[in-house]
Amino acid sequence: MKFLKPIVVVLCFAACLAMQTSQSPHNYLCRHCGSLVTADHRPTTTGCPSASYHSWTDLGTFGNTIYQCRHCGTIIYNESSPSSSGCPSSSYHSWSKLGTFGSNAYQCRHCGSTIYCSSTPSSSGCTAASYHSWTKLGGASDKNYMCRHCGTIVHSSSTPSSSGCTASSYHSWTNLGNVGDQVYMCRHCGAVLYSESSPSSTGCPSSSYHSWTRIAKFGDNAYQCRHCGATVYASSTPSTTGCPSGSYHSWTKL
Repeated sequence: MKFLKPIVVVLCFAACLAMQTSQSPHNYLCRHCGSLVTADHRPTTTGCPSASYHSWTDLGTFGNTIYQCRHCGTIIYNESSPSSSGCPSSSYHSWSKLGTFGSNAYQCRHCGSTIYCSSTPSSSGCTAASYHSWTKLGGASDKNYMCRHCGTIVHSSSTPSSSGCTASSYHSWTNLGNVGDQVYMCRHCGAVLYSESSPSSTGCPSSSYHSWTRIAKFGDNAYQCRHCGATVYASSTPSTTGCPSGSYHSWTKL
C-alpha cells in the first residue's frame, strides 16, 4: 500500500463525482489490503495486492459526514457511522466523526491525513498521536497542488499553506495543473492525478522529476492494480504502462 497514501484526497474527490452517476452508492473496504471503493454493488474479490482475494466489508452508504478509524487510519465519507467490522489493522474499527464535507482542505501534522471539511475537523481519533493537529491548507478549486516533501495532493485556487507538513518543517507545493477528467500516474512516486492535461514534471517526492503516464479517462468504474495497489475511477480499463511496482499494471475492475 506504499503508493496509496498520497492519493487519498484524489480518491475522495473521485468518489464525490462518482456519487453523481450512481444510485445509493456504498463504501466497501477490503480487510486485506485496505482499499476503499465507492460503488453501487459489492466489488469483485479478484486482484487483491495483499492476499489471494479481496475480502470486502460494506461500511455503509456514501455521504457527507467524515469519519476516520483510529486503528487503520481509513477516512470515509459516509451517511452515518460506518460498520465496525472488517478493519485491516485490528479486530474492529474505532470510528471518530471528524466533520462535514466542505470545500476547505485540512491536514493533520501528526498522521498526515488530509480531508475536505466545511470547518476545522475534530481533534479526536488521530492514529499517530493523542489528538489531531489540523492545518488549513486552502480551499478546493480547479488546480492540483502536490507537496514534494510528503506527497500530499490538494485541490486549491492558490498555493496552499506551507505549515503542517508531516515529512519536513514546511510544505513545498508544486502547481501540477488544472483538475480535469484525464487520469495520470507517476511511475516514480505512484501519485494518481485527475488532470485537464499532462501535469508538470517538477516536484516529485521520489525522484528529481515526475514521469507521468496517461492511463485513462475519468468514469464511475473502479479499477485496482494488483501490483502497486493503486485504485482509479475510469470509464474503461486503464493503460497497463507506467506501473511503479512492476513492468506493467494488472488491472481488475472492482
